[in-house]
Amino acid sequence: MAIRGYSKTGLAGAAIKRGRLLKFGADRHHFVQADGSAGEIIIGVADTDAEIEAPIDAVMDRIPEVGLGGVVKEGDPLKSNADGRAIKAVADDLAFGVAWVDGIADTTDEPGGEILIGRFKV
Repeated sequence: MAIRGYSKTGLAGAAIKRGRLLKFGADRHHFVQADGSAGEIIIGVADTDAEIEAPIDAVMDRIPEVGLGGVVKEGDPLKSNADGRAIKAVADDLAFGVAWVDGIADTTDEPGGEILIGRFKV
């Protein structure tokens, strides 16, 4: 069961899908889907779908629903793939959280996993 916590409201810098990992866009008022780039700092998980310039909440703590980009096991450290979905982090990655439950890659746009948020280096 997802538990939504503290969130920050911003504007979508591009189209965003619910459950995708987010990072800051052009400025601190705009969020975009994370892209898995090295050293990427994830700020939260998208609470809803949003079109460009629409308001969007980034859930920043607790246990939100998250889209999965691969198989994860409970307790795995997670980071973003190129589509903003959570995947298992490996050595030297900056993780955004840990898998709260086992999960497999999403086959739809609906989030299929849950993440316990906490930033750390693997």
